[in-house]
Amino acid sequence: PCLGVSGAEEFYLNSAACVAATIALVQQGQNRGPLGASLCPYFAVAEQEALNAPVWQGFDRILQGGGGLGRRQARIYDALLQRHGAAILVGGDMPHLRPDTLHNALGMLSSRSSDFVLGPAADGGYYLVGGSKPIDHALWEGVAYSIDDTFNQISEQLRSAGSLNLLPIDFDIDTPEDHARFVMEFPQLLAEVPSLHRFFGSI
Repeated sequence: PCLGVSGAEEFYLNSAACVAATIALVQQGQNRGPLGASLCPYFAVAEQEALNAPVWQGFDRILQGGGGLGRRQARIYDALLQRHGAAILVGGDMPHLRPDTLHNALGMLSSRSSDFVLGPAADGGYYLVGGSKPIDHALWEGVAYSIDDTFNQISEQLRSAGSLNLLPIDFDIDTPEDHARFVMEFPQLLAEVPSLHRFFGSI
C-alpha cells in the first residue's frame, strides 16, 4: 500500500526486481533438485494479451484466466498436475525464498511422503502450495484469502483431502514492516539482485 498501484507494479516487474530474484531461485532449483526429480518452471500470467510480454520470457507460460485467487490457482494447479503429475505454486513477493525450500517441497512430493505440501506465512497466509493429487475446485474457492486465517483454512481443507507436510514458516512482502525485515535479514540477496536496492532503500 505504501507504494501505490504503479509503485507496486514497478516493484514486482520493472527492473525485474522480484521477478529476477524468483527466476534466479528457480534456476538454482533446476540445477540442484532432489535425486530423480526436477523442476519444470512456468510463469502463470493473468491476462491473455500479456502471455508474450517481454518480462515473461525464459520459462514456459500458462494462463491464469479470470476469477478470484482460488479459481485462478485451481486452474494453474490442474494444468500442471495433468502435465507433470505434481505442481508447486509460489508467488512473486518472496525474493528471499531459497532453493532448498523448493527442493524440500519437490522431494516431499516426488517421494510420495505426502500428497500435499504447504508453506505457512507469518501473516497467516501461505507462500507455497503444492501437491501430487487433484484438489477439488470447491476447496480452492472455499478458502478466504488475504486474511490472518487463510493458512488454517487451506491446511484443514488439504488434510481432509490427503496427507499434508508443512515447510518452515516464512514471510512474504506486503507491508513496510515486511520490507524492513527483508532489508535487515537478507543483505546478501540485496547484493545479488542490485535492482532491489531501488525499492527497499526508499521505504
